[in-house]
Amino acid sequence: MKQHWVFILACWLWVLVCVRSSTATLVPPFDLDALTRDSDVIAAGRIADIRGQGPVTLEATSSPVAARQMLAHLDVERIIRGEGPAGQLFFRFTVPEAPIGYAGIQTGQFGVFFLRKVTQGYEVLDPYYPFVVAAPGEPEGTGNYVDQVTAEVAHVFDSATATADTRLQAVLVLRTVRTSLAGRSLKAAASGRDLRARAWALSSLLARNDITLLDSALELMLSRDPKIDQNLKDVVAFGLRDGVKDPKAVPAASRLLLAKDVALRRCAAAALRATQDTAAIEPLKLALFDTDQQVRYLAVVGLGEITRQDDWTPSVDYFNQNETRFLQHWREWSKSQN
Repeated sequence: MKQHWVFILACWLWVLVCVRSSTATLVPPFDLDALTRDSDVIAAGRIADIRGQGPVTLEATSSPVAARQMLAHLDVERIIRGEGPAGQLFFRFTVPEAPIGYAGIQTGQFGVFFLRKVTQGYEVLDPYYPFVVAAPGEPEGTGNYVDQVTAEVAHVFDSATATADTRLQAVLVLRTVRTSLAGRSLKAAASGRDLRARAWALSSLLARNDITLLDSALELMLSRDPKIDQNLKDVVAFGLRDGVKDPKAVPAASRLLLAKDVALRRCAAAALRATQDTAAIEPLKLALFDTDQQVRYLAVVGLGEITRQDDWTPSVDYFNQNETRFLQHWREWSKSQN
């Protein structure tokens, strides 16, 4: 199970379909809208028992894969969609013998399960994403099915018994949901005690151009606390790089240009460029002298776009071939503006 969520984390970090095994199996991106739309039954509860049902062969991949069919017994706490049996529900899922990206389900798992009705009962709708994490107790949530499932996931942050892994998994689900409830829940996670969940929540907010907690994000990225490793700092920085366009972020991004870590400087330069604001010109001038070529390139194209000098806004390849020419132009231009 933990391995499955590590792979999901990688998928959502790059916001792309990722490769999950040596067989280069393509895993579809998580899509809560599709899961809630296509399910016959959406049920919240805890897996009480799982039993093997015998071997099967999966034909959906490029070559047949041996698998085991499993029968899960779900103690249902509530039905969100459909008319599932009251109290308990049985459904089938498959466990491939070779890793092809299918998610596992373990006894004791509490979550919201997405099921479809078949001739002999129920089975998981999507073997890659059969459930999302949730917590016992009814959350406060109304609205459509996406809103209700989002409320179930967000309820994890109200649970005193939720583990750090569960909180991180909840953040990774909410990262994909663009609703006000998801945003509020991410802010709660970004202020929580779990470091990994906090970093991913801050990254998720920045990725949607929400800079209300930018000071907290900056503090984490520049922290010297040995408990905060570089990977978590990069996670937050990638959110800054990929989503922030608000000109109000210029002062924070400018501070990051002074960081020792090159990944932070690259993300800062990318964010300054994305603001397309004249306030970004001064820090981008300084970035022309950075020791890293990618930072220098982002400074060049950022200045070209902001000042509308199209002839001096090169592609990556053209810049690499003519770096001295472009740097000379922009450094001389910078001097002329003083």
